[in-house]
Amino acid sequence: MAPSRQNQDALDKLVEYGVAAGRALREVADVLDVPYLQAAAGISLLVMESAAQVRANRSQCMELVEQIHKILCVLVNFCGDLKSSPSLAMLHSISRFTETLRKVHVYIRAQADSGLFKRIIRQTEKFADCTAELKAALSSFGLQTILVASETVTQIHVDAAQRHEELMALVAQMDDAASSRVNSVHPTFPHLTFNSSSSLSLIPGSPKIFYGREPELNDTVAALTTSISVRIAILGPGGIGKTSLALAIMHEPRVVTAFGANRFFITLNAAYSSHDMIGKIAQYFGLAADGGPKLFCDIWAQYFFLDPMFQEDCWEPPAARPQVEDFLSHLTDVAELHLIRPGKTKWTRPFLPPLMPLSTDAARSTFLDITDEAFDPKLTDKVLALTDHLPLAISLIANLVSFEACESVLKKWNYETTSLLSDDPDKLSNLDKSIMISISSARMTASPNALKVLSLLSLLPDGVTRTDLEQMNFPLTDMARSQSTLIRCALSYLDSDHRFKVLAPIRELVRQRFPPDVSLQRPLRKHFYRLADLFDGPEYLSRPLIDKLSSDLGNLRTIVLSSLNSIDREQLIQTFDCIVKLAGFTYLTTLGSVEGLDSLSEVIEALEEPQLQGKYLYIMGYFDHRNKLEPYSRQAIECFEGFGRARKGDYVKTAEALSTSLDLATKSGDSAEQATVMIQLVQNYNHVGDLGSALRYSRDAHLTARASGNLWAEAGALRCRAYTCELIGDYSLGARLCADGRAILSALALDIGNRVSVFRHIINTEAEIALRQTNYTLARALNMSLTTPENMQTGFSHQETSEGYALINIAYIDIATGSHASAGKTLNFARALFTAHGSRFGLLACDITLGDLHCKLGEYDEARRLYAQSYASVNDMELRTMCIEKLSDVALVQQEITSAQRYSTLLLRTYTTPCGDLGDVFLAQGDETNALLVFEVALAGYTLMDIHRCRGECLLRIGDIQSACADTVAARVSWVSARPEFEKSLQHDGVAQCDQRLVALPSNYRDLVLE
Repeated sequence: MAPSRQNQDALDKLVEYGVAAGRALREVADVLDVPYLQAAAGISLLVMESAAQVRANRSQCMELVEQIHKILCVLVNFCGDLKSSPSLAMLHSISRFTETLRKVHVYIRAQADSGLFKRIIRQTEKFADCTAELKAALSSFGLQTILVASETVTQIHVDAAQRHEELMALVAQMDDAASSRVNSVHPTFPHLTFNSSSSLSLIPGSPKIFYGREPELNDTVAALTTSISVRIAILGPGGIGKTSLALAIMHEPRVVTAFGANRFFITLNAAYSSHDMIGKIAQYFGLAADGGPKLFCDIWAQYFFLDPMFQEDCWEPPAARPQVEDFLSHLTDVAELHLIRPGKTKWTRPFLPPLMPLSTDAARSTFLDITDEAFDPKLTDKVLALTDHLPLAISLIANLVSFEACESVLKKWNYETTSLLSDDPDKLSNLDKSIMISISSARMTASPNALKVLSLLSLLPDGVTRTDLEQMNFPLTDMARSQSTLIRCALSYLDSDHRFKVLAPIRELVRQRFPPDVSLQRPLRKHFYRLADLFDGPEYLSRPLIDKLSSDLGNLRTIVLSSLNSIDREQLIQTFDCIVKLAGFTYLTTLGSVEGLDSLSEVIEALEEPQLQGKYLYIMGYFDHRNKLEPYSRQAIECFEGFGRARKGDYVKTAEALSTSLDLATKSGDSAEQATVMIQLVQNYNHVGDLGSALRYSRDAHLTARASGNLWAEAGALRCRAYTCELIGDYSLGARLCADGRAILSALALDIGNRVSVFRHIINTEAEIALRQTNYTLARALNMSLTTPENMQTGFSHQETSEGYALINIAYIDIATGSHASAGKTLNFARALFTAHGSRFGLLACDITLGDLHCKLGEYDEARRLYAQSYASVNDMELRTMCIEKLSDVALVQQEITSAQRYSTLLLRTYTTPCGDLGDVFLAQGDETNALLVFEVALAGYTLMDIHRCRGECLLRIGDIQSACADTVAARVSWVSARPEFEKSLQHDGVAQCDQRLVALPSNYRDLVLE
C-alpha cells in the first residue's frame, strides 16, 4: 500500500476511535457535574470532524489526534471511577486541556481549508505549540510515564486500537450495570450521579431534639393546612430556634400530607443583599434572576399549580433590609404562596408572637437528650440558668457538660465571665458567653488546631467540604480531628451537601474575636482565587461551572472584602483580578452581587495598574449604565464610547468609535477582539440600512473569529452574519449559518436552555427566517422555544425582553393564520413585558403588530395611525421600511392608488416585497400587462428566497390575469401551483380562493385538475 494511502487509512481509523472516545466522554459529562468536561468532549468531536477532512500534513494531524485519543480514554476511565467532585487542580487541568483542544481544532481545521484562513493560522498557531500543550496535559493528568507516544503509523494503529477496545469494554461493562438497574439515571453511566446542585431540592431533616414549641407549631400547622395563603413571621433573637421551628413545621405529618413534595426550604444566610437573595431563589427554581422584583411572577408561573412554602433565615445587614423587605412584599402578591418571615408584608393574623426562651421543662428535656445522662437536678438547673433557656446556648453548654460535667462547667463559667467582662466593657449576652466557654473548653484545648479551623470557617458563610479543606494545604495537623472536635462541641455542623458550616451567631463572634492568622488566610485566599480563575468569560460557562462557582459566591465575597484592607500590593492586585472575574460571572449569570465592590475606583487607581483598572471600570459599567455610564466613561472612554453612542442612537459616531476600536484591536493582534468589534460594526450598519457594509464586515468577522479559535466569538459572528443574510433575503445561507452556530454552542455545552444569549439570538434569527419564508409552523415552534407556556399566562419573562419579541412573532403568526383573539392576548403579554423593562423598540414593535391586527379586522384607519406613529418614532431602517410597506398595503385596500404607488416606489430600491404591492397598484389601475410583468419579477424573487405565502399570492394574481386574458390552461397551472404554497404558510383563505377559482373552471379543465 502506498505511504499516503496508509497514512490516510491510519488517520481515518484514529478519527473513528477519537469519535468513540469523545462520545463516551460526552456521555459521562452529561451525568457528572464537572466544569469544562462537556466542552472538552464537544470540542474533541469538532477536532475529529475536522481531522476527517484533512488534506495536508496528515502525519502531524495523526500525532495530534493520537494524543487527544489517549487523554480522552484516560478521562473516561478517571471519571468512571469518580465518586465525588474532582479536586480544584484536576479542574484546572481539564480547563487547560479544553483550551488546548480549541487550539488544535484551529490548526487541524486549517489543514482542511485553504486560502486566507490557512495563511492566518500559519502565523498564529503552530503545530509544535499544540504538541507541547497536549504532552503537558498528559503530564498534568499523571500519565506521561504510562503512555508513551508511538513513532510509526503501525504502532500508532495498534496502540490506539488496543485503547479503543479497552474503552469499549469499559462502556459495555457500564451498559451491563445500567441494564441491571431499574431506575438508572443514565443509560451508560448509572453510578455517576453526584451533582452539587441536586441537593437544592432537599429539605433539611426535622430537628431530632425539639421541645417546648408545641403551641407555635400547632398554630402554624393549623393555619397552613386550613387557609388559602398564609404569611407567618417567625421572630426572635439569634439562637432562639427559629430555623428549628420552621423545619419541624415542614416535617409535621399534616403539612407533609397537605403539601407533599411541594415544600421548599431556601437558606439565605450567605446573602448580603436583596440581589443576592433574588439570585439564590432564582437558582433554587432554575430561573433567571434578571427579572428583579418581577421574579415572583416567574415563581408563580413556574409553580402555579403548587402551594409552595418558603422559609428564609436571617441574612441581611440593616442597610439592605428595605430592599429585601420590598422583594418579599412582591412575593406575597402570589396568592398560593405560603411564606415564613419578615416585614413590609400583610402577615396572617393573629400574629405569631416572637419566640420566647424555652420553658424550664423543655430546656431540661433538651439538655438531657443531648447529654444522654442524668445529673443532679440542682446542678442541672444551675447550668441551665446560665443559658437563658436559648436553644443554641443549651446545645453548646450541654455538649460541654457531656464532656466536662456540671461542676466543671459552672466553675469555668464564673471564671470566664469575670475574665470576659474585664476585657470587654460591653456586657456579653449569655449566648456569647456560652460560645466563648465552648471555645475554651477542655475538648477544644485538647485539639489545639480546632480554634484555627473555626476561625477559617468564620470567613466561609457557604461552608466548605472536607475535600476542599484538605486541598488548601494549611500548615495545620490533625485537620480531621479538629473538624470532629468542632462538631462535638456544637460549634460547627455538617449540612445536607456535606459542607462544614458555622451558625451565624458563632461565625460573627469568632470573626471578631478570633480572626484567622495571616498564615492561614494566604492558602485560603489562594484556593478561592484559583476557584474564581475557572471562570474565563462566556465561552465555557456551562451549567456545571455555574453550579461550582455559585456554591461558593458567599465565601468568595467575604474573602475579597476582607482582603481589601491589605497593604500588600500584590495581594490587592490578585484581589481586584478576582473582583473582575466575580463581576463578569454575575453579569452573565445574574447570580451574586457587586454591591460593595462597585465603588473601589480610588483603591484600584492607587495600584497604578491601568490594564486591571480598565477591566474593573469596564465590567462595573455594565451594572448601572444609565446612572453611572458618564463617570465610568470618563475614566475608560475606550471601553464605553461606542457603547454610549449606540445607546443614544448616534449611529454615525458609533461607527467612528468602533472603527477606532477595530484599529486598536488589530494592532494588539487579538483576533477574537477584532471579531467582537466587527460584530458591533455589523449591528450598527444594519441599524442604518447599510447592508453592503454589514455583509462585508459580517464575512470578515466570521473569518477572523474562525482564525482566533475562540468558539464563542465564532458563534456570535455566525449569528451576526446569519442575521445580515436574513435582511438581504439570503434565507438559505442564513439558516445554514445558524445551524453551524448551534453546532458550536452544542460542543461547548451552551445549547441547554435559553440563558445563553448567543444561543437565544441564533434561535431568534432562525425563527425570523422561517417567519419571512412564511413557514409558520416552524416559526411558531422556534419562537415557542424562546418562551414558555407560563409566559402565556403571566406575561413576564425569564430572559429580559428576548421573550417579548418571540411573543410578538407568535402574535403575528396568529394574525396571519386567523387566530385573532389569541393574537391580541399575546400582544398584551408582550406589551406588559416591554413596559416592565422600559424597552422603546419593543413597544414600537407591539404597536406595529397591533396595526396588523386592526388591518386584519378591517379597522384600517386605526392601523394607518399606528403605522404612521411608529414610523415617526424610530430611526431604525428595518422598522421604518416595515412601516412604509404596511402603509402601502393599507392604501391599496382603501383604493388610495396614488399613495400606494408612492410608498411602493420608495421601497422598490430596498427589496422584493414592494414589487408585489406595485403589481397590485397596476391591477387597480387596470394595467394588466405591467401588473403581470411586476408579479413575475416578484415571483422570481420570492422563489429565490423561498417565501411560500408571497409565492402563493403572486401565483394567484398571475392566474387571475391569465384567466382574464382567456388563457385558461396557464391560469389553472398558476392556481394549482399557488395552492401548496398557501398550505405551507397556513393560509386557509388562500387555499379557499384557489379552490373557488378551480371549481369555477369549465368541467374539462376542472377534471384535469382533480386528477
